[in-house]
Amino acid sequence: MTHYQTMLLDKDRVHFGPLVTLNPASLLPLPGEPEAHDCLQVLAEAHGARSDLTDQPLPSPDHIWFTDGSSFLHQGERKAGAAVTTENQVVWAQALPPGTSAQRAELIALTQALKLAEGKRLTVYTDSRYAFATAHIHGEIYRRRGLLTSEGKDIKNKEEILALLRALHLPAALSIIHCPGHQKGDSFEARGNRRADLAAREAALTTDTTNLLALEPTNDHPFPSWDYEQRDIQTLEKLGAAKEPNGDWTYEGKTVIPYRVTKYLVTFLHKMTHLSSKKMRELLEREEEFNFLLGKNDILKQTPFQDGLKPSLLNMKQPRSLLRNCLKKSFPVMGCLSSFTGPPTSTTGGLETPCSSL
Repeated sequence: MTHYQTMLLDKDRVHFGPLVTLNPASLLPLPGEPEAHDCLQVLAEAHGARSDLTDQPLPSPDHIWFTDGSSFLHQGERKAGAAVTTENQVVWAQALPPGTSAQRAELIALTQALKLAEGKRLTVYTDSRYAFATAHIHGEIYRRRGLLTSEGKDIKNKEEILALLRALHLPAALSIIHCPGHQKGDSFEARGNRRADLAAREAALTTDTTNLLALEPTNDHPFPSWDYEQRDIQTLEKLGAAKEPNGDWTYEGKTVIPYRVTKYLVTFLHKMTHLSSKKMRELLEREEEFNFLLGKNDILKQTPFQDGLKPSLLNMKQPRSLLRNCLKKSFPVMGCLSSFTGPPTSTTGGLETPCSSL
């Protein structure tokens, strides 16, 4: 809430004049009154980690950098990296320890940029809402609360958040700006963001990491491989995907989910949530960290989003919770896959379980 209050009072967006208190009798300014306080300054001092921190580009900065962190599975191994770049050159890039999450990698990348710009005027772009919000809002709130959750436990990424809060004061002037990730086009922000993303992924692949498995398959629940149809294989070969020894295909470090399973998932989620095509796409993209959903875009275009069943088969309060429930049943999570039983079928909706062979 403080962040949005501050945005409404941001002098870069709204210009304020001092409040003139009038004497009702004379309608003339009262003499001898102290100068009105600066609302923006008061909010920044009370709730911000740095009073002059802004989310607008600085005039005449010494550096304009982009940061990004990457965490993904590559041939069954957990890879992570972070990078700081200009629009077209790498300033700093480094592989991170195995198991590093994407959020932690983003914090590390932003902190490193601030350290490298010590004493300089820096404008830095990040596509991580988590890192952006931590620097502008949540980090100082966490610090005032002792970096504890409401249950009295340490917050996630505690050390990285403390390092970021300390590094915020190193540059002489600082602007941290959020930009959308994975942008297309030829704008300055799009080029810089793509360069940082590529540098982080390349850095992650520079060192070997160990396998990361959350669970080990048991005899009762063997580790199955996906059953790909011929059209899936043809599409994957055109994309340049790789076939793993267990029969699965991987693309961009993610396990490829067959077309028919992707179609089933989209159809099932829509009938449970009634989300629009746009919202369904956003939901799938947020959770598509470990898996590549083959044919997702074509399936979304073909799905009749105006029809569907009433969401009564599962008692889910939020669509994202429903998707996670499906992913836990059918998709690899942290490198481990349990046997897929499939969500409930319905004769009304005409749903057909695509994984009966598993």
